[in-house]
Amino acid sequence: MWRRLFATRFARGCSAARAMARSTCSPGTRRTAVWSPVVLRDNYNPWMDDRLKADAPRDGLDPDALRALVEQGLSIRQISAACGFSPTAVRYWLRKSGLTTRTARYERSDEPKPHEILRACSTHGHTAFRRTGRAGGYRCVRCASARVSERRRQAKAILVAELGGSCVLCGYDRYVGALHFHDLDRAEKLLQFGARGLTRSLAILRKEAEKCVLLCANCHAEVEAGVVPADILTADGPG
Repeated sequence: MWRRLFATRFARGCSAARAMARSTCSPGTRRTAVWSPVVLRDNYNPWMDDRLKADAPRDGLDPDALRALVEQGLSIRQISAACGFSPTAVRYWLRKSGLTTRTARYERSDEPKPHEILRACSTHGHTAFRRTGRAGGYRCVRCASARVSERRRQAKAILVAELGGSCVLCGYDRYVGALHFHDLDRAEKLLQFGARGLTRSLAILRKEAEKCVLLCANCHAEVEAGVVPADILTADGPG
């Protein structure tokens, strides 16, 4: 009945969208009637051809390809974007293939969490995340490295400013990165500022900086080589 009704409406020049909107049958019946081969044969137009291609059944997700995407650590939404399937379809094929995304696996309390996973970072894109802290949460490795580097630069800028902000021999002060901390007494030295020392607390760094004077890279190299006598250095400047 509905097929004949839609065929009659098409014959009168009614569009498929308008014919479907004016019908009172269920959505499933409308789709079946409109895309019926009989109706399409007698009332063909390019718009229907495009809709047929869009609504045509597709093959499912290949289990091997799906497993490879899961092993990469992709989420359901990321797999959906990569394959062109909806998230609902991806969930269906994951269940059918007996697979679960890594996001779902490491959140389970009865399974061990991996040390490193792959996730999408808002800054660096798809990259490695590692467990950190006592809670064992995951953080982007590159973001964490960038924050540590920024914290080191800030700590050094504070210490340089507190020590006068310039080389005690030549007065150089254009770039903080070219200023070094020179220990007046190596026997009292507890840590190196150039290694991982700047990751310590600011209070510890200030105590260590009190034993040093600021030298630019050139003057520091000359002092270490003995070109400039080290005994002329004082906490207030050259003697």
